[in-house]
Amino acid sequence: MLQFVSRPGWRTVLNRNGTHALIQETLSEELSLTRRVRLHARIAEMLEELYGDSEGGHATPSEVAVTQAAYPDAIKHAALDPKIAPSGRFYGPEHFRRQFPDGRMGSDPSLATPEHGERFIELAARSVADAYTSFLAED
Repeated sequence: MLQFVSRPGWRTVLNRNGTHALIQETLSEELSLTRRVRLHARIAEMLEELYGDSEGGHATPSEVAVTQAAYPDAIKHAALDPKIAPSGRFYGPEHFRRQFPDGRMGSDPSLATPEHGERFIELAARSVADAYTSFLAED
């Protein structure tokens, strides 16, 4: 889940897990440690509430939920076997495809709903608005 707000001299990137290097760098530069901790805590609480141990690392219910909220006409359902995908290390794209043929890593995307996606989008929008308001308040 990624939202960009760009203004001359100001850029904030909010990401659910903050793993991409550009996202981490931008978060470090643009958001105070306190703000980052609060944002990650709110996201973590929502993930725990909605999915518990079924969030996983790829093709996660939160990723699917945001996509469902954005594209409700494209929602498809598929039987997942096993229900929660295996997790583990992989060593490059080919190994990933062999290890996780359906793209899931430790996740159960069948838990996703468009309503969950709307909640994540709302959280991101509120966070962006709060960051923008703080920026305007700076001297």
